Amino acid sequence: MTFWVSLPKFFIDYIAAPGMAWAASLLGGFDWIGRTSEVNRSLFGGVVMLLIVSAMAYQTGYKGFYRAGRKGYFYVVFVAPIVVGSVGLLVGLLLGS
Repeated sequence: MTFWVSLPKFFIDYIAAPGMAWAASLLGGFDWIGRTSEVNRSLFGGVVMLLIVSAMAYQTGYKGFYRAGRKGYFYVVFVAPIVVGSVGLLVGLLLGS
């Protein structure tokens, strides 16, 4: 009985939240690759996407997991994707313009 109760929590904590955070930050940070004429629009969309991931990291990650003592999870699932996406945007800004 406890398996079925913990299954949604497991899915959200270990599959959905990390998957959404990493996918959104990678799409936002590296969307400029392969675009020659629309790099500025792509970089603007990437900034908006990273702002959304940052808001999710604050609401779900910092207020939830970090304060509950799961600091390693918070850094891997919420902070690392923002850093990787930001580096991708910076490289896109330098190489794309």
